[in-house]
Amino acid sequence: EVFGIVVRRFASHTKVDTDAEEALKPITSSPHDNHFVNVDMDELASNTGPMTQLCDPATAFGSSIAMGVAGGKHQPCNAYTAKNDCMSDVGCAWNQLSCGTSPCVMHCSEATCNQDVVNDCVNGWDSTEETCYRKEVCAGNQNTCDLETGCQWNTTKSGCEVKPCYHTSEDGCIADTEYVCEWKNSECGVKPCVMSATELECKTEANCEWNTSSSKCTPIKCTPYTVKDDCKSDVMCQWEEVASKCVVRPCVEYADDRSCDADKKCHWDTSAAPGSCQLKPCARYENETTCGLDTGCKWDGAELVCVEKTCHTIPGKCECQQDASCFWSTAGGRARCEEQVFGKCPTLDAVLVLDGSGSMSQSFGRHPHGFYAMMEMIRDWVKTLPLSGELSTVGSNSAPSTGGVRLGLVQFSGEPNSVNPATGGVVNSAQRTPPAVGSGGRLSGDISQLEGDITWHEDNYMAQLTFIEEGLNMAADMLTNDSPLDGRRRIVIIITDGVLMDGDRLTTVRAKLQQLQVITFGIAVRRFN
Repeated sequence: EVFGIVVRRFASHTKVDTDAEEALKPITSSPHDNHFVNVDMDELASNTGPMTQLCDPATAFGSSIAMGVAGGKHQPCNAYTAKNDCMSDVGCAWNQLSCGTSPCVMHCSEATCNQDVVNDCVNGWDSTEETCYRKEVCAGNQNTCDLETGCQWNTTKSGCEVKPCYHTSEDGCIADTEYVCEWKNSECGVKPCVMSATELECKTEANCEWNTSSSKCTPIKCTPYTVKDDCKSDVMCQWEEVASKCVVRPCVEYADDRSCDADKKCHWDTSAAPGSCQLKPCARYENETTCGLDTGCKWDGAELVCVEKTCHTIPGKCECQQDASCFWSTAGGRARCEEQVFGKCPTLDAVLVLDGSGSMSQSFGRHPHGFYAMMEMIRDWVKTLPLSGELSTVGSNSAPSTGGVRLGLVQFSGEPNSVNPATGGVVNSAQRTPPAVGSGGRLSGDISQLEGDITWHEDNYMAQLTFIEEGLNMAADMLTNDSPLDGRRRIVIIITDGVLMDGDRLTTVRAKLQQLQVITFGIAVRRFN
């Protein structure tokens, strides 16, 4: 292949070097743009220049030189994105989430190389290169391949390769980008049925059925189990003693936190992998009598369901004071039982600034959808707070003596092409509930209004990129309009999973929040343990 480099005299382009481009481009290989650059002299051999990055697959020249061609014994390990490709290079090792340099290459003698059993370095010494390499895995003929843990023989390629979803940790399992993997019974495997893209393919798979509503192939739950112990080992199933058969547990048909928590009898359970929707402990009691026998439960007369006993469900002062986790509050003239952990809360106005970017739709640990999981956790948290009871229409007339909490919710996410030419900021990158919904996008101490806000944000998940400037300005406006300067605490809590794309533009809004006497907190939510 023919590559061309025009070296220009000045930082800016002149007619001389553009003429040189026109003359040189036709000589280079096609496509010309991938085989041609125009640089100044300092760029020519700099760390980021075309000569230095000649074999980097991420650069214009490197994409033609290094991609898809058999190379030497080792290349930069981070260039591999697939586990099998990484493990085929003995200089690299897969570290659950990405490819990195094998620890073996740190050994400078055959003796220390052969002592490193943990990193598979034993017998990896190359006397010609005087380098310690990781023991080659999933190599050799079919007989040796079949005997090696984590390997399988690929009949199409006539070669040994790493098994799909072969991971020894839960984090590595759910982070697999090549396959849809599932961590179950302390092992990682390909999630059943998901590889079948059509109804015809689905019917050929054992214990799978075609779901007409979702147009997906899904596992047949529980009924294939005929042995009691097998049934009980699956978190989705329970054994019916009378009928002597395995049946689906109540609630497990819900696929994520949001749909699960919408059913008052269900909750999302992460105590076992994979996470699943399970019946709440108290919901198994079907009447007030059996419910009352369990000291951890309480009968909800309005919903006619047995619920977990919390401080807020205790109506009387005496019973409240008998529970060490609760205290009886009369702040703001409202007698109620509150959580002891919030006993020292001052009168407080808080705005939650929530990451609504697309990356939040990924699985987070044992939660299949990060944004819905975050919103449902906030819903549960709000139910425990010592809310002031004030409607959003109270606004800046809120009483300082309530000793209660008011909340506001803002969701942020945006697209880089939606820029205001006058300010340079990304527009339409934040939202709050409209006037007719929940709190109307204002501070509220009313549980019904706040639950309306949470549901609206779930229904209007933005799923774009991580731009926060407009969201913080919206939080500042909410506090300016609704929160009086009467000695109460004002706080903003930012919850995000990634790098803020406009972090360099936040000086002005930070100054605004400081002027409003706002304390700002940040919470980074990670996907893995």
